[in-house]
Amino acid sequence: MGRMGAASREQSPTREPSEAPSDLRKIQKDHVMFHNVLELLGRVTENDTVDGICRTIVEGVRNQLGFDRSGLFLWDEKTRSFRGTFGTTLDKTTTDEHDLFWYGDDWAPTKQIDAGATFIHGEKLDQPAARPGDQNLRAELVVLRCREKLYGNLSVDN
Repeated sequence: MGRMGAASREQSPTREPSEAPSDLRKIQKDHVMFHNVLELLGRVTENDTVDGICRTIVEGVRNQLGFDRSGLFLWDEKTRSFRGTFGTTLDKTTTDEHDLFWYGDDWAPTKQIDAGATFIHGEKLDQPAARPGDQNLRAELVVLRCREKLYGNLSVDN
């Protein structure tokens, strides 16, 4: 082996763990996110009330998935409105939002949701009314639906 082995060792420098290729870092980051999602789902299943489930989702999205704020709205087919459940604020507190309603026909994203959208990017958060400090904020909306049945939406932003 002698010289050839030495030459090949010289040509293949070893990497420090901190110098992992970017694709490896992405895989590691995805693994952490997947683990956090599974952990959150496990916490959701520990609840036995709708409010408990909603609060756990909102707090988990903030604490475990790394979003600054989140809010969960449930769809009411009879009134064609999204009813608030819980939300989180910029100061990381959980708020009761059961008194908030987004009325389907008056709310801009309704047409996109009715057309089957599952993700709405950059929705302005001024409806029904912006809270102090929330003016001009925009959020990502994840539409919660299964087999064409609409259940609600999850609003997240950083």
